[in-house]
Amino acid sequence: MRLGLPVAALAAALLACACQPQSPPAAGADAVDGPGAATGSTAAPAVDLSRRPIDDLKASGSRALREGRLHAPAGDSAIEYWLEARRRDPDDAALASAITDLQPYLLIACEQAIARRDVGAAQRLHGLIAASDPHAPALQRLAGAIAGVEADIEEGAKAAREQDMRLAAVEVQRVRADADARAAATVRVATPAGAGPTPALPPPAAPQRPPPLADGDAVPAPAGALPPAGARAAAVAESPAPVPRLLHQPAPRYPAAALNRRVEGAVQVGFTIRPDGSVTAARVVSATPPGVFDRSALAAVGEYRFAPGGSSVASAITVRFSLDQ
Repeated sequence: MRLGLPVAALAAALLACACQPQSPPAAGADAVDGPGAATGSTAAPAVDLSRRPIDDLKASGSRALREGRLHAPAGDSAIEYWLEARRRDPDDAALASAITDLQPYLLIACEQAIARRDVGAAQRLHGLIAASDPHAPALQRLAGAIAGVEADIEEGAKAAREQDMRLAAVEVQRVRADADARAAATVRVATPAGAGPTPALPPPAAPQRPPPLADGDAVPAPAGALPPAGARAAAVAESPAPVPRLLHQPAPRYPAAALNRRVEGAVQVGFTIRPDGSVTAARVVSATPPGVFDRSALAAVGEYRFAPGGSSVASAITVRFSLDQ
């Protein structure tokens, strides 16, 4: 990073001052000025700079400048040392010039913090700019940008909370539906359909003689006899065609939102198997919970492949989404 001439000149002047005898630094100064401090930290200062001698502040600022700590970490940067020194000696022209030369770097760092949505760092740098020059033209613009980031973060958090509430409501509905289905199945097993008192059977009717046949009448078939050949062929044609053997069944993709919130479900998909074994006309028949797994289930069924057959066959399948799979 290339610094302006006034900054370099001040660094040299402060370095020269640092070589002269000085009063002992305040307690804890070594912890702040020690080399190797993190340059990106925004932690609070380790010591109160207002208790440090002004010559020590200038020397510490010079050392921070040489080590590239222009505005970070908090409490151990050149701009903070020089701002405190200027507060003690507002007539020092070299300090004023050095602080002015550092303002572009503060502006860039603040804009970068806003871009990465680091509100804490942006607010700290905005404060340093204001302390350097209360009339800086960029102060109002940066304040508005920081407020916008804060509003966006709050809006995103609100949307996430609303999504969590919707998924929680869907999960409650699913649990209730499963409980109702299990209860209904238990009732059906305990009380078979049609159970109850056996109705009294009517007395058997007296056998009747068939009327006499006239010449040319067909002899009626006895009860239980097979229908004519034509009737049997029609019955076979009306029976549903067998479903071809499933050859390829890719697993459905678990939606990320449902996976993160550990939501399970199932989708019943109806479809038609073409003669070549491919699938067409896939549609959702029912879904629990609705609207969560529909797209993944349709995409998976659309990739199914069956053994080729002689005609199109209508079929349906239930695609289940379970966290245990």
